[in-house]
Amino acid sequence: MPQSDYIFGSVWALVIVADLPISIVTYIVAWKYPLLAAIWIFVAGTLWWYFLSRVIESAMRRFQNRRRDGSPFERLNI
Repeated sequence: MPQSDYIFGSVWALVIVADLPISIVTYIVAWKYPLLAAIWIFVAGTLWWYFLSRVIESAMRRFQNRRRDGSPFERLNI
C-alpha cells in the first residue's frame, strides 16, 4: 500500500501547484474581503480549471495524433 500513498501524494502535489495562481489571490484578498474571496474561488477557480483541462486535452490530442502517424516528428505540409 505504500506505493499507492506515494502516487496519491504526487498527484495531490501537482494539484496544489496547479491551483497556486488562484489560491494566492484568495489568501491575499480573504483577510479583508472574505465574500470577494469566496466569489473569486468559485468564478476564477472554475474558469482556471476549465482552462487547464482544455490545455491538457489539446496536448493529449497532439500526442495521440503523433503516435498514430508512427513518427516522433511532425510532418511538414509543403
